[in-house]
Amino acid sequence: MQTQVLDTAISNSKLVIGIDDFAIRKGHTYNTGIHDLRNGTLLTVVLGRKYDELITNKNLRQIVDIVSPFAVVMDLAKSYHNFAKEAFPAIRIADRFHVNRYILTNLNLLNKTRSF
Repeated sequence: MQTQVLDTAISNSKLVIGIDDFAIRKGHTYNTGIHDLRNGTLLTVVLGRKYDELITNKNLRQIVDIVSPFAVVMDLAKSYHNFAKEAFPAIRIADRFHVNRYILTNLNLLNKTRSF
């Protein structure tokens, strides 16, 4: 099944992949999912979420070598941006959920500091 998913991703002319972590044990153990966002499929799961864990993962390196995404969508984690910058010659996009959260947090802080 993974071969079929990868073949579909490879044949996509404007492949957009997503990188995001998920908790196995909140605050302790995280994994990273690499998704084909256009086709809604999971390309692979990598143990960990730190840059060193991603860049040295052999399975992920094989996928990096065969897919050529047009864009990579991810949260604002520095490890993901550093990994994507090195691994993929693609446009890096911060996902809207995290951007909206950071904007709202800062607007709320700004409103709390203002005196009306």
